[in-house]
Amino acid sequence: MGGRITPRFGNTAGIRRIALRIIFSFYALFIIIFPYIVSSGTSHSTFPWDNLWHFSAYLLLPLFLYLAFLQDKENPYFLIILFGILWGFTDESLQRFSPHRFFEIKDLILDFWGVGMGGWLVFILRELKGVRVWERN
Repeated sequence: MGGRITPRFGNTAGIRRIALRIIFSFYALFIIIFPYIVSSGTSHSTFPWDNLWHFSAYLLLPLFLYLAFLQDKENPYFLIILFGILWGFTDESLQRFSPHRFFEIKDLILDFWGVGMGGWLVFILRELKGVRVWERN
């Protein structure tokens, strides 16, 4: 029976999940590393887009976290908020050790606000997809 052997990719969901986890990992590291790259050798205050950066970067973080790790959870919001707050605090804490970056409460508040809005976005997307959070059997 000299038939051809063709590879099967029956587990596309597993491959997709691994790809999403890799993307999430790179994005989470990007959030921390990018400001160091663009502000190298310049004052932190010369970047008026810093507020927008903090909010928008942390707005997308919950979406990537949900897609990569939490789609199977019935109620992922606590983990989304907890991870986002811890990641934002870690990001701001690391800035204390950089000569061109500073720990600022304002940035931390913008990070938390972005995480909260991102968590709300995940909630809305789940509702649109038909995952009813409040209805239990």
